[in-house]
Amino acid sequence: MALFSAKPPCLALCLLVAALFACVGARAEPPQGQAKSLALELKVNGPDGGRILEARLAAEVGFRDGAVALAAQLRDAGLSLPWLFGPVLGAARALVKGRAVELESMDLRMPGARLGLGGQNATLDINLRARGRYLPDKGLLVLDSFSLGLGPHAVSGSLKLARSGSGWSASGELKAVKSPFLPLGLAGIRAGFSLAGDASGVRLRQLELRAAETELTASASATSGPEGLAIRNIDIRVPGAGRVSGRALFPRKGPAQVRLDGPALDLAGLAPLAARLIGLDPAGWTFGGAASLGLRLDDGLCLDLGLRKASFASPEGRYLAQGLEASAEARLGSGAWSRLKLDLGPGEVLAGTGYLDLAAFPLRLAARARKIGPRAFELKDLDLDWGGLGRVSARGRLAATEDGVWSHSGRVQVSGAGLEGLFRTLFSDPLASGPVARAFGLAQAEADFSGQGKELRLKGRLKVSGAGFEDQKNQILVHGLCLDLPLEYVFNAVDPVQETEARERVPGQWGALRCAGLSLPHLAVENIALGVALAPDLLAVDGEISAPVFGGVLRLRPLAVHRPLSGDFRVECLAGLAGLDLSLLPGRVPLEGSLSGDLGLVSLDANRLSVQGGLRGELWGGELTVDRIACDRPLSPARTLAGEAAVRGMDLESLSRALGVGRVTGRLDLEVRDLRLAFGQPESFSLIARSVPQRGVDQTVSLKAVNSLSVIGTGSGLGGVGVGIFARFFKEFSYKSIGLACTLKNDLFRVRGLLRRGGVEYIIKKPFLFGINVINSNPDNGIRFFDMLERLRRVVRPDRPAGDRPKEEGP
Repeated sequence: MALFSAKPPCLALCLLVAALFACVGARAEPPQGQAKSLALELKVNGPDGGRILEARLAAEVGFRDGAVALAAQLRDAGLSLPWLFGPVLGAARALVKGRAVELESMDLRMPGARLGLGGQNATLDINLRARGRYLPDKGLLVLDSFSLGLGPHAVSGSLKLARSGSGWSASGELKAVKSPFLPLGLAGIRAGFSLAGDASGVRLRQLELRAAETELTASASATSGPEGLAIRNIDIRVPGAGRVSGRALFPRKGPAQVRLDGPALDLAGLAPLAARLIGLDPAGWTFGGAASLGLRLDDGLCLDLGLRKASFASPEGRYLAQGLEASAEARLGSGAWSRLKLDLGPGEVLAGTGYLDLAAFPLRLAARARKIGPRAFELKDLDLDWGGLGRVSARGRLAATEDGVWSHSGRVQVSGAGLEGLFRTLFSDPLASGPVARAFGLAQAEADFSGQGKELRLKGRLKVSGAGFEDQKNQILVHGLCLDLPLEYVFNAVDPVQETEARERVPGQWGALRCAGLSLPHLAVENIALGVALAPDLLAVDGEISAPVFGGVLRLRPLAVHRPLSGDFRVECLAGLAGLDLSLLPGRVPLEGSLSGDLGLVSLDANRLSVQGGLRGELWGGELTVDRIACDRPLSPARTLAGEAAVRGMDLESLSRALGVGRVTGRLDLEVRDLRLAFGQPESFSLIARSVPQRGVDQTVSLKAVNSLSVIGTGSGLGGVGVGIFARFFKEFSYKSIGLACTLKNDLFRVRGLLRRGGVEYIIKKPFLFGINVINSNPDNGIRFFDMLERLRRVVRPDRPAGDRPKEEGP
């Protein structure tokens, strides 16, 4: 049996195995032959005579390479320090060479250890692994490497312990620190330290912290005694930002006391550090202004933050701010109410096209909360006043369920929300020139909320009064808008409802949407009145809208908006059109005819607009049909319209008169397929036109019309002496057939004649005896569509009287 007494209690765990090996090495001769077994009982007392460690060791002693080989295991061991208590398990292997001990491995564990510091207690698993050497004559223990795990926290590095007179000293380096509480940027923190101790306690002589990527350094001095741990002269230095200084006391009993102050910090150096600490890349950002920091910890945590004339700019200039003033105060009590207060303003912020003037709209936030259970909190008196943009108040509870999911419930109210300020702040472009769009009116809402995890359920009511919208640039005006909408909605639903079920769950209580007037280009509607109701995944609308449009009437019967508050929304309505006068449509070419029809179910989402039905009518005396109407990316400026159209028996005389290309008589069937329009221009189409003989209807074409076809097909008009002679004696020519096909694809426009005979491709074929042929002499020729539009502009002159002969510009 051997008895050891260690004066510095904090070294007992580290010196335990080394002392054993030193004792055995000093008294034993190298054994010959087989290994010997030893059983030892250890008892370590502290300075006050109290027992710190009591353990049994089982050791195997052998001989290897001229040295004593030791292998030991701890049994029935227990550690009892004022701040650490629990069982100790472990094993070690070492070589004793003369009076030196080479520690090949040491593995100590304290499962379920109880750790207490600063009045706080925790239960966690402790693991210590190390290797090094011990020199008893010099009183020196060197751990070349060690790793210490404290629950989810871990630290590794090197350590040197030495006797110093009646006391001891220690120095070393922490090469890696891991903790879920550390910001991302401090995951690779390194620390150098120097300690000293004697019977009176432990003193921290030097501490240097450095995080390679953040360039953060810190130093402090500390002493440990019967009253606890006192840390003084805390000095945290951030290059280019300034210093944070303070002190801390962790008593044996009672709460910890910490004080840190950074009254004048430069944001140019502090902000990049803060960004890296939370895992963001500050490259390219610029910062300016000053910040202040104050932290107090005693009965609770008090945190004060401030900004003065702060500014920032993102690399591409999308996010800008200048002149920001802010102050934040947080009081986190240990048992009573915790408080938060935030004042933001004045200053200016630009985020994309959103501009916020905090001098005009300062933000004030105040809230109280408290802990009401092991994992439950109550929020009370949250009040957010954002100048003229509105006021929000809320109360509620937050608690963790048995499976660790957080649940929440409460009530929120929004009052005095000015739509004009909100629109100007969030949606209008502050750099736009000319008339600026604006919204106006007031909104208010109240709702109960509940849910678990990311799920949020709302049930309440939204009211909007005196609202409207005006955009002079796009000729949009909405006025006299009032909304009373019952709310019942689910965000991030764990079990999303099916659309068929959503229709059935529309609440019996309907709200109302009323609008005195809606004015769009070429469309005006007055006295809109609709019933509205919001249910999970569905905004239901009841009623009908009738609007005069170009001499006709457009009727819309809204049905529903599926998933209305998500990007995956879909709008459905029934639509019909009656008596639209085509002559009233804007455009360079005056149309003649009308359109009507049942469009059926119209469906709109972010990717596509589709129309179930079609339209029927008349165009230049022919029967017009429009079908397969659709639009890709309807909410994007790059939207693409699609559709198909056909005209049966169109009067060519009416068409040629409207176009001003010369006189053509007869009837024509025209069909357009695969039509796609983007940015107001055709992107692709396939057009087929064929004349249709009809009893009593002449089929003639004027020389001017033939010249127009020549310009369109070849880029130049008719010429030559023969043409001049024809122009003197003949005004019109008869034709037997017209057959024309045009295609546009990949910006390449082609014209083909559909009348073929003897290897010749005709666009217009003359009768047997007398008339005129128009031949496509280069059927494989293709031109850019822009060039074709230029040709059309040269011949289409709807402002000139139809039937005029070409003069200076023609043959």
